[in-house]
Amino acid sequence: MAQTILRRWAIAVVAAGAFGVTSASATPIIGSIMFSDGFTSLSATNTAVVSNLININVGSSTLAQACTGAFATGGACIPSTGTFASSFVLNNPIATQIVYTYNNFVFTVTGISGVITRTGLTCSNGVCNDSLAFTGTGTVTGPAGFDPGNFSMVWTAQGSCTAAAGAAVCAPGTATGVWQARVSVPEPTTVALLGLAIVLLGFVRRPSRR
Repeated sequence: MAQTILRRWAIAVVAAGAFGVTSASATPIIGSIMFSDGFTSLSATNTAVVSNLININVGSSTLAQACTGAFATGGACIPSTGTFASSFVLNNPIATQIVYTYNNFVFTVTGISGVITRTGLTCSNGVCNDSLAFTGTGTVTGPAGFDPGNFSMVWTAQGSCTAAAGAAVCAPGTATGVWQARVSVPEPTTVALLGLAIVLLGFVRRPSRR
C-alpha cells in the first residue's frame, strides 16, 4: 500500500512539472520560414565565389516566404517589411550571433550540427559554380505573448561566374552569389511531456490488482 501511494505521488510530481513548465499566458513559437537574398560582397579570389567564405556579408533586407505557424497569417507570410538578415562569421564551433529579424521575431544562431560543406569551383560550358552549406541551431524570441523557442536551420549558398578563357577560374567581375535559409521551429518538447504526464495519470487511475 505504501509503495502504491509513493508511486502515485511520483507520477503526480511528473505531471505537475509538465503542466508548470510553459507559461499559461504565453504562446509557443511554432512554424517555419524561408529567407533568401544575395551578398553585399563575395570572395576576392578567382578560384571561388561562395565556397571559401568565412565572413558571410549578406544584404540587410531579405525576402521572407513559405511561412507557416506563428510567422504566417491566413496561411501566408506576414508582409516582409521588418525582415532583415545580419552578416555573420562562419566557423565551427560558431559564435552566438543574431542572424535574422522578422517582424519582432529574432533568430540567434548558437551552434552548427555536423560539418560545413564547401563544394569547390567546377566549370562547364563556360560557366563555373560552387556552393556552401551548413545546418545551424539556435534560439528564437518573439513579440509579447510568445515564449522563446529553439530552431533548426538549413543554410545554403550558390555561387556562379563566367569561366575565364581556357581556364577553370572566374573571369574578373563576373561572380554572383545567392543564399537561402530554411528555418523551422518545432513544437516544444514541453507539450510532449504534457501528453506523457496525462498518459501516466491514466495509469494511476487504473485500480490496483489484489
